[in-house]
Amino acid sequence: MRRVWQVAALLWLLSIVVIVCADAQKPPRSLDARPTVFVPDDENRGLKNANPPSDAILNALLATSEAKEAHNELSGLNREDLRDLFEVVRVNLGPADEEDYVVHGTSLPMKGAENDWFWIVRNNRGHSEVVLFANGYSLELLKRMTSGYRDIRTVWSAPAYTLTDIYHFDGVRYEHTHRFTRTNRTP
Repeated sequence: MRRVWQVAALLWLLSIVVIVCADAQKPPRSLDARPTVFVPDDENRGLKNANPPSDAILNALLATSEAKEAHNELSGLNREDLRDLFEVVRVNLGPADEEDYVVHGTSLPMKGAENDWFWIVRNNRGHSEVVLFANGYSLELLKRMTSGYRDIRTVWSAPAYTLTDIYHFDGVRYEHTHRFTRTNRTP
């Protein structure tokens, strides 16, 4: 009888260890709560708790080809006015030791006339770098991963067709890998 109790106690203890280990494998709840879908025209979905960019992120954005092409429009703005052109949301793209952000351009010249502009910025130990610029009506961080980072999908639509673009991380930056075109039905 004593042996039965010892086996039962051992099994109970083993089940506690298994539960604790399984719980430790789950990502922190704060990462699960971060948005993964960004649709500015849908009640600002994913961007409701956005902040202005930090100095490091703003510097990285201003070094992009999009900012350089808008140099004439941007040159007369002070730093705070430049900061107002963007909104930033912290996201989780992959490695836990990096801070990742989705940046949305809020107004011209850092926003398209018929679409939204998005940047993905990685901040590793205080160094911010833009690893993707994409435009569209929405941007989504997918569960599927490439090279340790989430794949990204953007969607843009016109009356005649819808474009869906997929981006994969190549170890340095995101690369455009697929484009799907769907013809929209006209009434």
